[in-house]
Amino acid sequence: TEQRVDALAARLEELTARVDQLTARVDELVQAVGVMRVDINRAHQRLDAELGYLYEMRFERKAPSLFGKWLRKPRVVTLSDLDLVDEAEDAGKLDERELLELRALDLIIEGRDRSDPAQRPLLLAVEISRTIDADDVSRAVTRAKALEKAGYRARAAVGGRAIDERAQVLAEAAGVLVRVADDVAA
Repeated sequence: TEQRVDALAARLEELTARVDQLTARVDELVQAVGVMRVDINRAHQRLDAELGYLYEMRFERKAPSLFGKWLRKPRVVTLSDLDLVDEAEDAGKLDERELLELRALDLIIEGRDRSDPAQRPLLLAVEISRTIDADDVSRAVTRAKALEKAGYRARAAVGGRAIDERAQVLAEAAGVLVRVADDVAA
């Protein structure tokens, strides 16, 4: 009996050592999965940024058809095309933060406002993302306000392949134009 107990004790020590080895190996695997998860998240962020840039290019190229619903004769303009921005900067009407916001605009579209009986000129301050979120809506509103402060009639707009629910609610509440176009990437 004593020999059997000694054999069982030796076997138990051996099994305990193997369980300790397995535990260490599982800990290593958990760590490796954590590193892989970080790498995957970084790659996903890079891919989102690249796809966002692709969407910006496509929205710019297709602006007349994408925004013709709201504007007559829509055309893409750049900040350097907008003389009132320079004048507002020189006159101190725009602070540095507002100028930075304007410089960061994804797209500015100029046209005649279809909703206005007089069809006065209107600028759309457009933020573009693959999936539009609440931050995109907020940025568009802030940047449209800066254009208004410079002396333009402006309206916030967002564009992308999809819009999340929170952004949709925020856009509706703020009167932001939403252009979802899944065919833009084609």
